Amino acid sequence: MSSPVIHILNGDALGDQFPKDLPGETLVFRECLIEGPRKEVEFEAFFTSRAAYLSDTYDPTIKESYSQELSIPLMKVVTDLKPSEVVLWFEEDLFCQANFWFVCHFLLSSGYRGKVSWAKPSGTARYNFGLLSKESLMAVFEDRLPVDIAKITLLWQAYSVNDSDELIRLVEGITDLSEYIIPAALAYRDIGSGNNFDDFITDFRENDGEETTIKRLINEAYLEFYIDESITGIDADHPNRIFVYDLNNNVPLVDYYLDNSVNTATSDSKYTHLVPVSIETDDQGTEHKKYKVRLTGHLNNIITKDSTNVKLGLLVSSNVGAVDMKELQQYDQDVKGIPSGNILSPKSVVVHGSNSSDEHKKVKLKVYYTEPTN
Repeated sequence: MSSPVIHILNGDALGDQFPKDLPGETLVFRECLIEGPRKEVEFEAFFTSRAAYLSDTYDPTIKESYSQELSIPLMKVVTDLKPSEVVLWFEEDLFCQANFWFVCHFLLSSGYRGKVSWAKPSGTARYNFGLLSKESLMAVFEDRLPVDIAKITLLWQAYSVNDSDELIRLVEGITDLSEYIIPAALAYRDIGSGNNFDDFITDFRENDGEETTIKRLINEAYLEFYIDESITGIDADHPNRIFVYDLNNNVPLVDYYLDNSVNTATSDSKYTHLVPVSIETDDQGTEHKKYKVRLTGHLNNIITKDSTNVKLGLLVSSNVGAVDMKELQQYDQDVKGIPSGNILSPKSVVVHGSNSSDEHKKVKLKVYYTEPTN
């Protein structure tokens, strides 16, 4: 049995909006290879380890559904369907790129020798297919790029052994696609193998197995989020405040409770922890808008009191003083509820993340500290 075209999609959201007029069949690649086990000896064992990891980390039912919804259909692409072309629908961010690299590796290693192409969004949609209409998705298909899966396979191999320097070198050698892939490779270098936070902790404390010694004292720590005005527009009415909270436990961070600035029960509050949008002017006189979120207490608790590091949620807010959590009727494994002050916010914003191609505007954690002299 053969199919002329197989479209491998980056997620269910794209599947819901995918044009029905396009020829061929679709397969949704439900994976997140930016975390969990990546090394594989052979694919059956690799898929088993991935299913176990996702099941233990997110949802116990994944262990049963993984093979039926992903590994078996993926195997059938090369054993039964044998399409003349595989079209890979992935965005440019690191999450999508890791999956993209693996699929190319899988196709090559499984003996697929047909045509492979990359249907990638561009411009303001390069990180989000959701911004495109069905007509625009049709145009993305028409403008798809040819892919040499032998070259992309090398990216997966470097990525799977945490060799970010080799990954960047290989990307730079893929001259026809490097400009689209290099931001993800650089982002991976910045976050390393996923142990950067452990390295950060050891810079501030050490433990010999019996006693913990504080090496550095944090005076101030904060995150800066620059607004991506190439997407939102320079003259857009941006929200005045954003809200960062403990996503694991659906509660504000300790810095929120330590901040007694102004009125703690109204939107006119928490200016120390959640600094309102401000304007920064560069040397050329260009203005850039950004938010600042102080995390001094949060980091000090992790270092000095061995508190658990948690995932952070980021939302816009019309009232940072309203933090009672409202459970969502439909939610994913991470976001089960949001503060009431965010529900009524009529505004939205796009900020630069760690994958931004603008090095200056990438979100960064800035820490000011002193070293004890004793």
